[in-house]
Amino acid sequence: MTKQELISVAREIFSEDGRPAVFVDPNHCSECTEHNDTLLTHTPETISLNELGNPGWDPMCFVQESGFKYYFPAMVRLVLESNEDDDYLSQFLFHITSSPNCQFFNQTQASFVVKLLQYLEDERWAQLEETGELEELLRAKELWINR
Repeated sequence: MTKQELISVAREIFSEDGRPAVFVDPNHCSECTEHNDTLLTHTPETISLNELGNPGWDPMCFVQESGFKYYFPAMVRLVLESNEDDDYLSQFLFHITSSPNCQFFNQTQASFVVKLLQYLEDERWAQLEETGELEELLRAKELWINR
């Protein structure tokens, strides 16, 4: 599969649940309110590394299950379209290995994640070895295969 095909498949298999009314509990704290507002302002097609690319201020760390699945196609797009200068891979791997994120994907969605990780392994082997992320990617792939 190509990058664009993977992005299209992600959009298709994660679109079934629709857009949630709330992504993060806005009453928890001001940070959660801001993260919820950010996610409400965008869609999987419009959200960018400007909103999701800062590991210290990442709304996906606080998002509810339905919001995680809703924005998963955007995360796929960001990881596939990122480059070494603006790389989303570390954050992506963090999110997909954080429990219980892999537990609420259905079998089709989980199989897609494994295919995506295999694609990243095949296409970015040298980069993964150079940055030290190969071990994390392999750990993520094992987690999703055995979930």
